[in-house]
Amino acid sequence: MIGIDPSARTSGTGVCVINGRYVSFAPNMPNLDAVLQWLEHEAPNPARVVIENSNLQNTSFIMQGSKAAVAKIARNVGRNQEASQAIVDAARRIFGEQSVTEISPKQKGSKWCQKTADGVAQSLGHTLPKRMSQDKRDAYMLAVRKVK
Repeated sequence: MIGIDPSARTSGTGVCVINGRYVSFAPNMPNLDAVLQWLEHEAPNPARVVIENSNLQNTSFIMQGSKAAVAKIARNVGRNQEASQAIVDAARRIFGEQSVTEISPKQKGSKWCQKTADGVAQSLGHTLPKRMSQDKRDAYMLAVRKVK
């Protein structure tokens, strides 16, 4: 199972791979090209893939501040939507339509803190790094998600 939490931010996209009890994280992927290269050349295949697709939820949550600040947020939301959809499209091409599940940010739900991720990992017999970025916790959350 692969969980992917796309981000156009500098911190990059979070990618978690679960194979039985073994959990690993792809190295920091600072841009869309790095994610697409990883999917094409390094990702385990076959695999089931769960991707947060912010393109499914066309909303900018923060509308406060100056006109310039709101415009910057809107641009960032658009970049994340574009990156999310490109990753979904590539994953479908690589793994097949039936192997890819896309989830909106609303469907994904609240972000997990480290304590929550550790609790889930313990219940599933997984071992996680002591400290993980939010992107990696989100990718782990997606990877452990039960999909139909």
